[in-house]
Amino acid sequence: MDDGSIDAPAEDAAIYLSRHGVHAVIRREGCHDRRASDNLLDQAYYGHVAYVVMGGFGRRRFVEALFGGVTSRMLTESPVPVFLAH
Repeated sequence: MDDGSIDAPAEDAAIYLSRHGVHAVIRREGCHDRRASDNLLDQAYYGHVAYVVMGGFGRRRFVEALFGGVTSRMLTESPVPVFLAH
């Protein structure tokens, strides 16, 4: 997609961050019939994380209402700081 975002594997980002003293942990988990935001919030509450780094992408309001807004939910309900990049 040509939205200005960087198409790089999470592992590359983790390597870059480790050069600056940030030791990221990459976890890939399926949603198993749950919303992605439910999984992320569970990890934020119970996964012993200090903060969440995620991409934030705007969508049309109709699509946002239909599928739910992971970004907006993380910003309003996360118990830990959320760092957004686009």
